[in-house]
Amino acid sequence: MKKTELKLKNDVALIHRGKPTKRVLEVELTAPESSGARDATALNLALIIDRSGSMAGGKLEQVKAAVLQILDLLRPADSVAIVDYDHQVSITAESGSVTPSAREEMKQAVSSLHPRGMTDLGGGWLCGCERLAHHQSNGRITRALLLTDGLANQGITHPLELQQHASALFERGIATSTFGVGEGFNEHLLEGMANRGGGNFYYIESREQIPELLLQEFKDLVAVSLKRVNLELTFPAGVAFELFGDWRVEKSDDRHLVINLSDLSSGRAVNLFLSLLTPPGDGELVIHASITGMDEADKPVHIEGALPLRYADAAEVALAEEGRDQDMLKRYSSVVIGQGASQALKLEREGKFAEAGKLMDQLMLEHQDYLPTMTRERYQLIREEIRVGLDEPRRKRYQNDSYILKRHRHIDQQGEPGK
Repeated sequence: MKKTELKLKNDVALIHRGKPTKRVLEVELTAPESSGARDATALNLALIIDRSGSMAGGKLEQVKAAVLQILDLLRPADSVAIVDYDHQVSITAESGSVTPSAREEMKQAVSSLHPRGMTDLGGGWLCGCERLAHHQSNGRITRALLLTDGLANQGITHPLELQQHASALFERGIATSTFGVGEGFNEHLLEGMANRGGGNFYYIESREQIPELLLQEFKDLVAVSLKRVNLELTFPAGVAFELFGDWRVEKSDDRHLVINLSDLSSGRAVNLFLSLLTPPGDGELVIHASITGMDEADKPVHIEGALPLRYADAAEVALAEEGRDQDMLKRYSSVVIGQGASQALKLEREGKFAEAGKLMDQLMLEHQDYLPTMTRERYQLIREEIRVGLDEPRRKRYQNDSYILKRHRHIDQQGEPGK
């Protein structure tokens, strides 16, 4: 069985003695392969269902079908709470142990749900998280799965406040993944909650995709082989750095960066990219990396790595730069474009079309030569369309594309792993 792997790479190994040098750092972490024993990881789930009036037309029925499938896959070692919300919040069903009898009772309760009312997204989500807190334990994967097709128009409605709650809950061990259905939800709110809450964001374009994507998240949780993962990077004095990908940062100062990667599924590779600016000097600079987490058996995991950058004169550096790692620059540039496009799309939603277009111009000018062909062509189109405003279908699709891109999970990036 493969073990946890940590790799550090840079585009060029040499830096200038006499002037600041820009470099790219890639950190690749691969989770170990799971033992395959379903008993290895117990789940503590909250399924939080929007049942507001806009969920009519078959959407709620698809959610119910997905929840019933998930209930069939849970075991007595697992716990689950099912919360539904419109302008009111209700606990549909709950069990600290999914026994056969508890499963049947919960399935009957889920089947009785029907759409109605407004959308107290915050109230429903916080109720689900409260139920999770009752069943937390060190050995369980704890996660809230929040599904909605609308805006938070009752209770807590401010996006920043909801994202701050997501961050605070994650610090208490409760992660949140979000699922936005159709065209009526706020994509920046749901993605922000997932980013700050240590989970994943999903865009569900059509109701038929609801079971597929809910089950995808469930299967990833079942396959977790590395839990509560933190990556700490330590930089030499004077090195400036910037992390891309909108990862959850636990700590950042002049010398240290701690990134929380939550729980990783069996064999899953995570690629993180940073830009560096090194100061003039002599000898070498060494960047240190440390991974901590827990394996399937709740035993501590600790792995360290290091990447040296050697000072050299201008001629030697120039020669080395002729052989820059082009594959790495493709990966790096596509992640940077994904993050920058997310920012531009947020400006576009606020009606700041010219500002959004200018940001896209700057990004493409700097990175388009390194982008995979399909990515470059798509974002050239986005750069033009964002100037005149987008309709909701395109806005949602483009934001989802940028999210997947900046997390290095896009189909355009397949076949380009860090080696």
